[in-house]
Parts: sequence; structure tokens; C-alpha cells
Amino acid sequence: MKKPKKITILTATGCKNLWDECILQQEIALLNEYYQDPKIDVFTYDADSNFLTKEKNYHFIQYFPSQIRKHPFRNILYAWKNLWSLFSSDLIIIGGGWIFYGDTNRNQFQKLMNQWKWRVWIARFFWKIIFYWSISIEIKNPENFKYLHPLFRGKKIIISVRDKKSQTIIEDLWYTSHFLPDAVLSLQHDQWTRKNNTKQVGLAFRWGCLINEKENIEAIIQLIRKSWYEPIFFSHSFHEKTDENDYLCMKDIADKLWVRQTNTIQESINLYTELDYVIAIRLHASILSTSNTIPFIALSYSRKTEEFSKMIQYPYWMNAQEFTIEDFKNMWTTLIKNTTDTTIQLKNAHATYQKIIRDTLFSLLP
Repeated sequence: MKKPKKITILTATGCKNLWDECILQQEIALLNEYYQDPKIDVFTYDADSNFLTKEKNYHFIQYFPSQIRKHPFRNILYAWKNLWSLFSSDLIIIGGGWIFYGDTNRNQFQKLMNQWKWRVWIARFFWKIIFYWSISIEIKNPENFKYLHPLFRGKKIIISVRDKKSQTIIEDLWYTSHFLPDAVLSLQHDQWTRKNNTKQVGLAFRWGCLINEKENIEAIIQLIRKSWYEPIFFSHSFHEKTDENDYLCMKDIADKLWVRQTNTIQESINLYTELDYVIAIRLHASILSTSNTIPFIALSYSRKTEEFSKMIQYPYWMNAQEFTIEDFKNMWTTLIKNTTDTTIQLKNAHATYQKIIRDTLFSLLP
């Protein structure tokens, strides 16, 4: 099959979330490696919030619809650009990460699914190849799985997932899927040059996930300081919704205990080059720590963090809802003692999954 000259990527970029931007950055890097710098359109919710360096071979297109009641005429242009991009592309990529989710809010879920159905229908109407890249399905009610059929039905559709539960859901719907870990796990070490022994510990926390949250976060900070390390809140989400904005959620604790915070996505990315350890509630902090061989403790609030830790055979994780500061102290002390061995383990795991991701991805891409 002829290699695509133009590719359209539809993912969650533009939501002021570090992970979504890292996924996009690494997807483009892998596509450039495989296809030798193809022309790429990237659908985004907000091009201004993206931290990618502008390159000649890709540009951003605003998703349709976007504030359609406030800007009806502007959305006519968005719709046209969306249609033209899908029509003129040789390959449509959807993902990675969370794409189909939120069925606890019926109206919001239906709105999201209708938008994706429209985009997929247009791509299928133009007889395009659709590649779902390491997607994750976060639909809690099994009765809602039926709404996925229009998205996966078709001969020119390739599906890859990043977790086993999503793979089971798709297979139960009688579609074939391939396990493909997050693209960010294939990050090259030389992309970020690390500084060692800075005595800094990054705290990648997501509000609402840790039992006795405020009390335990403050206890973690005090424990880190007693170990002669500086704790730093490095925010991974700057979402407009307050409860999803790491900076705003942690600000009261940061002000009370005089803990430094990162203020932008780029500042958080840069901090990965300086950290000795990471305490991660957010999954992507665990993955980026693995890619950068930074020893970390994962506080798992959902199956995805636990599944990732088990996948790379990493022992330093605990259930966030069963957390005790005593258990954490024991794990923290053990991690510090075994830093060298843990770094080697992460380096080997990273090398293994770099190869798995490239081999699997390049076997699936047309």
C-alpha cells in the first residue's frame, strides 16, 4: 500500500493537559520517523494552549463544533476546514488516550458520542483508512457499549488500545484490537537531558483521588522534607474546570506549606530534567518518569495506574484509597535505598517498551 502523503490526527490536544500534548508530540515524532515527514493536520480544542514548536509539516485545525451558539459563523469555517482535512487526508488517526468517556453524565456523553460519530462517518464516507491509536475506553455502564459500534464498524478501520480492559470491551463487541502502549513510553532519552542529584521530588497529584487527601498530602510533604529533599507540585493539568486544574487544586496546600508550584505546561515538562524522584497520582507522571528513568512511587486511584505498574513489573505503587503514611514511609525509605537498582530496572523497561511500541505500531500503520 502506498504510504500516506497527508495525515489527520484527532486527539484531545488543546485541553491544557500535559499528557495530551506529550501524546501528540510523540505521535508526530513516530509518524515522521515512519513516513519521512508527511503533511499533518492536527484537530485541536485550542491551538493557543499547545506547546509544540511550529513545524512546516503540520498545522492545527479547530474542532467543529466549538462554542457554536456564541460563534455560529465562525463554526461554519470550522466545519469546512474539518471536512476538507478529512477529505484530503490519506490516513485518519484517532487517539491516543481517553477518547470515549463520561457516560455518568448522560447528556454530555451523548453529545460527545454524536460528535465522534459525525467525524468517523465523514471519514468512512470518503473511504479513508482510520487508525485508532492506543485509545482508552472509560465507559462505566455496559449498556452504553452499544454506542461504540458506529465508530469501529468498517473494513478500513484499525484499532489499537493502551489497556487490557479497553481491549476486552472491543473484543466483546466482536471487533479485533491490538495492544499498543502509550506513545510517550517510546520517548527517546536524548530528547530531554537530565540533571542528577538536584534533591528535588516532583508531586504529580490529582485532586479527589487520595483518601484523607489534605492530611495525607501534607504528611507526604513533611516526610520528603525530613529526608532533605525539596517537594515541588508540578501541575499536569491546567484545565478551565477548577476541579481538574492541578495548580488551583493544590494552591492552598502549596501556600500553607511554602511548596513551589509549576505555572505552565512547559515549566512542568522542563522540571522532569531536574527531579530525583516523583510521587505520582497521575498515570502520565508514572509513564514520563519511566521514560526518563526517574524512580517514582505511584499512588493508584484506578485500574490504569495499577495495570501500568504491573506491565513494567514495577514494585513501588500502592492503592490511593488504602493509603497510610506508615506504608508510604516504608516504601519511600526502600526506594531511596534501592535507587540505583530501580533506575536500571526503569531503563530496561523503557528500552523494552520502546521496541514493542515501534514494532507494533509500524506493523499496523499502512
